[in-house]
Amino acid sequence: MKLLEAVPNLSDGSNPYLKAKILKRLLGIESLWVLGVEPHFDAKRTVITLVGTGKSLLEGLFALYQVAALEIDMRSYQSIHPHIGAVDLCPIIPLGKVTKQDAQELVQTLAKLVWEELKIPVFFYHNCATDNSRIKLSSLRKGNYVGLEKRIAEGFAPDLGDSVNVKSGATILGQREFLIAFNINLKGATLEDAKYIASVLRKQRKGSKMESVEFIGWYLEEFKMSQVSCNLRNYQEFGLEEVYSAVDVEARKLGIYVSGSELIGLAPLKALLPSHSLGLRRETKGEPKRSDLTIDPNLKVEITRKVKMLGLEELGPFDIWTKILELRLQALGGPYEI
Repeated sequence: MKLLEAVPNLSDGSNPYLKAKILKRLLGIESLWVLGVEPHFDAKRTVITLVGTGKSLLEGLFALYQVAALEIDMRSYQSIHPHIGAVDLCPIIPLGKVTKQDAQELVQTLAKLVWEELKIPVFFYHNCATDNSRIKLSSLRKGNYVGLEKRIAEGFAPDLGDSVNVKSGATILGQREFLIAFNINLKGATLEDAKYIASVLRKQRKGSKMESVEFIGWYLEEFKMSQVSCNLRNYQEFGLEEVYSAVDVEARKLGIYVSGSELIGLAPLKALLPSHSLGLRRETKGEPKRSDLTIDPNLKVEITRKVKMLGLEELGPFDIWTKILELRLQALGGPYEI
């Protein structure tokens, strides 16, 4: 089975009914697995992780856009996270033997539906960008939703569509490789400290392996804590431990220490343990239950050690069956190979 992943980011992290309405539309679509729906209160953002065939993913994603168009009103939205729309971002990631071209074709088909049926303008980014100025998210989100109408009027035209959808804003679609959203907690730091550390690391990126990492600083009111929020676009080249260490080095120069971290969404096993394979087996046949699935005890020990080392449970439990991509998919009855 050829599978792709999608990670739509919605501009809402507090509507208690949004998750239920999304799941009602998505659950039951054949060959589509909802791996996670994670609201983030302070960022006012919900990150959803889906895996499915091209056909099922297209059906599920368009249903998600329909729900967001009804439930989210950008006119009253404010967030510390950069944004331009209700479904602010929706990257498509090829898995296994699926090609980049397959994923890009899905992007184009979905974009056409979103504009023609919902009148939400579309910007293409990363490997689908129509010119170099649109590859990075930061260039597309400049000015956020409130500045989008002016930017379009000044010539920053969407790739599909010609005007802002007043209620839903715009959306960013593209094909990319696997990305890990990894936030690092700073004990006793101010928002200014976090922003300063992020700016220092951005300056260090050029010409180094860290060039594939994006850094911003923000403050979580819920936890009374600042973070350096990191997007790892190539975790094989510069991984979780390296990013954690890089932030820690700069924090210590300010007399601040890193107390832990937070994984947003899911990560593949190799992001935690680069040299290990999964070693999963199912003990029974038929519809899977978590109790039917086991992994090598030594591997579980190694995962637990890495979770502790990175402080991934400081802000909440880290459940390997919901946070590691392969385990989550297989626990839901998905295929063993992705």
